[in-house]
Amino acid sequence: MAPEGRAGRAAVPVGWWLALAIAVVFVVGAIGYFIGVRSTESEGELSAIDVGFLQDMLDHHDQAVELALLELANGEDPTARDFAQEVIIFQRREIGIMERLLEEHGEGRGEVPRDAMSWMNMATPLTEMQGMASPAQIDELADARSADADRLFLELMREHHLGGTHMADYAAGLGSNDRVRELALQIAEYQRIEVNEYTQLMQRLGIE
Repeated sequence: MAPEGRAGRAAVPVGWWLALAIAVVFVVGAIGYFIGVRSTESEGELSAIDVGFLQDMLDHHDQAVELALLELANGEDPTARDFAQEVIIFQRREIGIMERLLEEHGEGRGEVPRDAMSWMNMATPLTEMQGMASPAQIDELADARSADADRLFLELMREHHLGGTHMADYAAGLGSNDRVRELALQIAEYQRIEVNEYTQLMQRLGIE
């Protein structure tokens, strides 16, 4: 899905997109959960790497959805807004699957606050996981409008995905559960594609 293929779409009122996005957050999350119920039969127990990856990636995905909702509320570029919708749809689906995987093995989402990435031997506060936007950056995006919001969203999401890809690569290579490794591979692949798309759009908009 290249940005050029969607650049000519007509703008839709921000309020409509935001209402739709909020509805999609709940509907797609539920779909992901029930897909997990049907398709996540245990292929091996969860190792410490599996559990740590799932717990940390859930928090990582939650922030991506938050950034995407702010872009839909405040941004103006139709392609950037399309990217935000995709983040909401696909990451909410993955959130449902990850929650179900943990539940199937008697695990929860993890305490908050906590150290993250200890399963990678890179323990760090949860809010400082690789790629996570700081509270100040989120506030800046919330206050930005139009082209400034587009720029901040693309910059933050690109860094966010780069951090998530690093985590997913580690879990795909060293995890124990087949479903976790498969999911991690999928996350890494999709987020690399999206990083390239964000970069292309930023170049087209003259952001870099």
